[in-house]
Amino acid sequence: MDSTLFHGNKIGLASIVILALSFCTAVGTYRLKKSAEIKLWEKSLIVYSAQLEQENQAAIKNGSVR
Repeated sequence: MDSTLFHGNKIGLASIVILALSFCTAVGTYRLKKSAEIKLWEKSLIVYSAQLEQENQAAIKNGSVR
């Protein structure tokens, strides 16, 4: 009877380890995806800011700013 309990404990422990690894993988994948999105937004913001700065400088040179 003791060997049956030990075998059941091994299966339960293996299941818990598999679930934990699956959870960690899912969380890691989510974080990588969100990090990539944030970097893309940062790059877009830098490009947009540079474009606005150029437009502002052009408006200042043309005298259209009061």
